[in-house]
Amino acid sequence: MNIDVSATNFIPLSAYYGLNDNIVLNSTLIELDNGFNFIKQNIFANNQDVVFGNKDLLTVTQLNNFYVFTNSQKYVDSGEFVIFTGLKNKKNNSYITNINNVLYATSPTCSTQSEFFRILREDDIYYITQNGFYATIVINNGKWDIIMSEKLDSDPYNTQKFYVSSNQTLDTLTIKSKFIVPQWDSSPTIERYWSYSYVNSAVRSNGLIADDDYIPENNYYWETTVSVGLFAIGFNNDIKWVKYYNQIDDRKYNQTVDIKEVISNIPLNYLISCPYEKAIEINSNKTGKMNVNISNLKNIATPEYNNSNI
Repeated sequence: MNIDVSATNFIPLSAYYGLNDNIVLNSTLIELDNGFNFIKQNIFANNQDVVFGNKDLLTVTQLNNFYVFTNSQKYVDSGEFVIFTGLKNKKNNSYITNINNVLYATSPTCSTQSEFFRILREDDIYYITQNGFYATIVINNGKWDIIMSEKLDSDPYNTQKFYVSSNQTLDTLTIKSKFIVPQWDSSPTIERYWSYSYVNSAVRSNGLIADDDYIPENNYYWETTVSVGLFAIGFNNDIKWVKYYNQIDDRKYNQTVDIKEVISNIPLNYLISCPYEKAIEINSNKTGKMNVNISNLKNIATPEYNNSNI
């Protein structure tokens, strides 16, 4: 028996991950000559199992990498985000470190909490913090050292406000201050860049750059441990296994978490659930959006052939 069905009675659905707007599921619109059309979602292609129950669709994907299903990376202006980074001077190749709440460009590595800083932005002003303390210019000693102190309720002299600029290609930035020295009546506002002392490597806001060109021989430029141009956020589409050392006899790595090996690009099965009673949004143009939940399943064998299931 044939049943005539009009294409206008069907609404194509696209799947979306409602918990994170930065994750976009790959899909293709398929249009047929008879007026029907539907949206093909990569996440539902060649699935291993499908079941309907309790007004929910459950499906298990075949072994795959996450990038097959989604275009999950989104690049945004770094100014919109809080940055956690180390700051290494381009001239002396040393990281800024906090010693008794005074900053010095002396650390050869960026490995402890005292070498990492939180840079956050409010409009055009940047604040540089660490453990709840704020980078602050000492304006009363003539050296303009940088110390870490509590946040000021009022900052009339701009001692905790900075301007961060990046060339966006070398992961290099400058940190400029526009602080006020009240006793300098003729020109109280001082524009200087973060640099360091050649005597004791103390970080100071006393650098003066005549123009914005990159000058490798000066000490006003700082290299970051993260990109200061454009950040990729969301998943990086790569599942990794991490191996750690387990040398009980010599106890060499007993007090560390040094990584022995990283295995990348691991395919997984994913469990997809679609509650179709209330989680479908119908748009005015006769299309719909179906909210999906995604869970990865560890139903695969490790290199040691140990099966792990969730």
